[in-house]
Amino acid sequence: MGQQKTKKIEKEEPIKEEVKKPAEKIEEKKPEVKPAAKPKKAKAPRVRGQKWTAAKEKIGQKDYVIEEAIELAKSTNNAKFDASVEVHINFQLAKKSKEPIRGMVKLPHGTGKKLNVAIADDKLIEEITKTKKTPFDVLLAKTEDLAKLTKIAKILGPKGLMPSEKSGTLTADPKKTLEELNKGKISYKTDQFGILHQILGKISWDDKKLVENYQTMLSV
Repeated sequence: MGQQKTKKIEKEEPIKEEVKKPAEKIEEKKPEVKPAAKPKKAKAPRVRGQKWTAAKEKIGQKDYVIEEAIELAKSTNNAKFDASVEVHINFQLAKKSKEPIRGMVKLPHGTGKKLNVAIADDKLIEEITKTKKTPFDVLLAKTEDLAKLTKIAKILGPKGLMPSEKSGTLTADPKKTLEELNKGKISYKTDQFGILHQILGKISWDDKKLVENYQTMLSV
């Protein structure tokens, strides 16, 4: 018998039909509606008293020499205590200048204000470190003790109490500086706008004393 030839029958793969899925709906996000801010209440205009209004009218808007200004300050004073007389000097510094004008000057008659002055030592530095309190108006220190003050610089700095050579509170002889402060020596410094604010004395003082202190401040 002859050999029968066998044929290979190849199976055809079924054609897969792609089924397209319906596109998903994209939900649009609605913008969040924030509640309307409550309207701010308008501040009521400040009501001034009759004495203040009368004083303002008497002063007016004009320039005065220092003698006239002091006489006017006394005649318009309504305080029931011995008020301070102040001077405000505008140095008109350049806007870009951030360096204030500072220093020390001896007023012939002081300011009439008693300052609480302390001299830094190990005991005081330790006390400030623990309590974070500064029970004084001015702090003096020896130049050689500046390194010790770094541990309390963050406490003193924001209050303007950090001793420095520019302000005259960091010296070789703090005790001598203390004596000078008690005799009328003051430290001064302009604010961020280049204006110096300084007490000249008390309203009850003789005009001559106030004038002499004023003239001294103009010489700085």
